[in-house]
Amino acid sequence: MRGNEAMVNDALGKLGVDQADLDRAAGFELHEFLFLSTDHAENEVAHLGSPPTPQTIQSALLDIADGGSSMSVTCELPLWPGLVFSLEGWPGVPVFRKFDFSRSPQVPPVLPDGFADLRPWAWVRDEIIERFGPPIKDGDIWPPFEEYKFQTRDSDGRTRSFWAVFSWSLLQHVEWDTDQPDLAATSP
Repeated sequence: MRGNEAMVNDALGKLGVDQADLDRAAGFELHEFLFLSTDHAENEVAHLGSPPTPQTIQSALLDIADGGSSMSVTCELPLWPGLVFSLEGWPGVPVFRKFDFSRSPQVPPVLPDGFADLRPWAWVRDEIIERFGPPIKDGDIWPPFEEYKFQTRDSDGRTRSFWAVFSWSLLQHVEWDTDQPDLAATSP
C-alpha cells in the first residue's frame, strides 16, 4: 500500500498483530481477476476474523449468467467503520470472482467535496468516480490493486490531474500528477 506503511502498521497494532502475522495469514494468491482462497467460499468469512455481532454477516445466493449461482458474503470490519467487505464466489469452490470494499447500506451516501477530502481508507473507488467522473487514464491494474488518473477543478478554476490508488476498491493513496510542473511540489 504505497505511502501508507505507518497507517497499516498502526491498524495492525490495534488488532494485536504485526506484518509477520499478516503474511502468515495471507494464504491466497491472485490470478488475473480471481482470488484463490485457502477454503471454500462459504467458509471464508472465518478467515476475516470474528464479526462484532452476528448481524454483521449476511450470506445470499446470487444468480449468475450461466444459470448457476454464486454466494456473496459481506462483513463489517472494525478498522473500516461505515464500509463493508464483500466476497462473491461459488459454494464448495475456493475461488472468488469479486472481492471489494463498498459503503455500508446502513450509512447515508456521501461524496468527497474535493481533492482535499481524499483521505486513505475513507472512500471507495465508485465514490471517487461518482464525484470526479470516469478516470482519464488507467495506471497499473493488477487486481485487487488499481491505479487511475482523474481530473478536478481547483479553487482558481484550473483543471488539474491526480492519481488515485485503490486496493480491494478502497482508496489507499492520492497524489497530484507530477507531469504538471506547477503541481509537482504540491501535496494533498
